[in-house]
Amino acid sequence: MKRNIDFKFHVIQMTDQRVTVGYIPTETPQGLQVRIASAWTNPKDQFVKARGREIVAGRLDANRHVLNITIPNAKHPTKAGEYRELEEQVVQEVLDKMPKAVIDAADRAERRLLRMIAG
Repeated sequence: MKRNIDFKFHVIQMTDQRVTVGYIPTETPQGLQVRIASAWTNPKDQFVKARGREIVAGRLDANRHVLNITIPNAKHPTKAGEYRELEEQVVQEVLDKMPKAVIDAADRAERRLLRMIAG
């Protein structure tokens, strides 16, 4: 289902999985408030960028599993470089809050890959 919601998205590539991150920046008197949602791909499943965007859009639209952060004294980005800086902060926030199970799965996959290369 195509959702009519305006958001930016970014894909995080890890060893054997990808994470789609969507965010909506809004200026407030306290700074830039950013609503963030993410969709994790199971390492056993094929990654489909459009499906990740759809999941993220649904979560942002319904305000489900959304992380809210405020960046003090920040303004809404208007240039590509400013968006890249904001994306770096958003991605770092998602990775900092990453579920333990996802970290464990990524670690196991990386060890498996290293064993394959070594052996």
